[in-house]
Amino acid sequence: MISNDESKGMSATPRNVLTSFALVVGLLTTLLLTGCVSRSSGPTASLQIYQPPVLRLTSGTVVATRDGIYTVPLDETWHSNQRFVKVEQEAVNLAAALAQLRAQPIAPSAR
Repeated sequence: MISNDESKGMSATPRNVLTSFALVVGLLTTLLLTGCVSRSSGPTASLQIYQPPVLRLTSGTVVATRDGIYTVPLDETWHSNQRFVKVEQEAVNLAAALAQLRAQPIAPSAR
């Protein structure tokens, strides 16, 4: 004969069903989330934020920065680092070309 205690363990009470459901959900969640741990080997260059080569701000423009609000006092032109390096290199090249021209002797004029 089965005692009353043994039959209680075999019945599907709401508590047993809830416990079993929680275990199954916990195991499935654990199994699914372990796939999210691996790192992506995709290119990081595609994650860069677009930066315009030149940013022109007119006087009175309000700009929100992480350090606070900035109000542009006069018209301003901001260059990106890439644009700045390009313009700087052009200036260096022009200065070198001008120095070479000035170093050349002046030829006597033909009369």
